[in-house]
Amino acid sequence: MTDRRLCLIGLGANLEQPAQQLRWALSQLEGRFAQRPRASSFYRSPPVGPPGQGDYCNAVCELWLNPSWSASDVLEQLKQIEAAAGRDFHAPRWSARLLDLDLLMLDDEQLATENLTVPHPQIAQRAFVLIPMLELQPDLMLPGLGAVKKLLQQLASPPLPLWQES
Repeated sequence: MTDRRLCLIGLGANLEQPAQQLRWALSQLEGRFAQRPRASSFYRSPPVGPPGQGDYCNAVCELWLNPSWSASDVLEQLKQIEAAAGRDFHAPRWSARLLDLDLLMLDDEQLATENLTVPHPQIAQRAFVLIPMLELQPDLMLPGLGAVKKLLQQLASPPLPLWQES
């Protein structure tokens, strides 16, 4: 057993001050996991959900966790951070968000339960996740899915612009 497990978390926001929300979330992750997360650049992407929303500010962060952290433990911490940010868990799916945190992957773990799927079930279809993942881990292989580079090539997605503060 190794002494550290790679954990990648997706961050997104499109309400109020999205980049500020992501920076706040990164500070919360640092406090909860007792280490400074390494974050990708912040990218601008169109919303997946209903029309009329503003663009999202997206990023991915990397944590190296003690093996005692389970995927469920990580998810619980992410939900607590989202709640502290004021996320409305009763809002319609894919609606505008103050903060969205997703457990993208946890080392080579593959898990599918009622509450959690790891790697994240839509990861291979989302350039706004794959591009920042590639920035952090250029040779990353996703369990059960393959190389992030290849997944991104299959999407044939245009490059995402970096988030510009307004």
